[in-house]
Amino acid sequence: MTLDDVAYWNQGIDRVPYMTGAEAVMDGLDLVDLSRTLRFPLPFGFTLDVGCGSGRAAKHCRSYLGVDVPADAVAYCQREGLLVGRIRGAPDLPAVIADWVLCLSVFTHIDRPDRQAYLEAFLTRASNLLVDIIPGSGLGDVELWTADQRQFEADFEAAGWQLRA
Repeated sequence: MTLDDVAYWNQGIDRVPYMTGAEAVMDGLDLVDLSRTLRFPLPFGFTLDVGCGSGRAAKHCRSYLGVDVPADAVAYCQREGLLVGRIRGAPDLPAVIADWVLCLSVFTHIDRPDRQAYLEAFLTRASNLLVDIIPGSGLGDVELWTADQRQFEADFEAAGWQLRA
C-alpha cells in the first residue's frame, strides 16, 4: 500500500463536516476556546500546522505553513489558497523555525513510535507546541485513536518539551 492508496474513511476532506458533524471544528473556533482555557494569545505567529487537514488553523495565524500526509487534504488547502505541502512522516517535515507547531487531531491516527518521532522533530522547529490526544488505554477496536496519558506525557518530556499547566 502506498500513500496514494490511502483514503479517508469519510470519503475525503471535502465531506468531513457533513459526515462527522464537525462543522464547528472546521471554522477553527475551537482554537479560540483553547486559547482562553490554556491562556495563550491569538493570533499565533508563524505556524507550522502538522496534519493541517482543512487548514482550519490558518485564519488564527499571522503566517502559516501546513503539511499533511493525504493528497486530498493538501489539494483542498491549496484550492483554498493556503501554503501547504505533502509529507510522508516526521522525517519529511520542512526545515523551518516557527513560533508555533500545531499538531491537532493527528496523534489519534498514528502509533507511539511515530508520535515520539514527531515530538522530537517539533523541538527543532518551534519553541511553542500545541498537540492533543484522546486519553485511553490504546487497546481495543480503536487502539490508534487513544493514547495512555501518562505515557504520552513521559514521551512529551523525553523529547524535551515541558508541560504547561
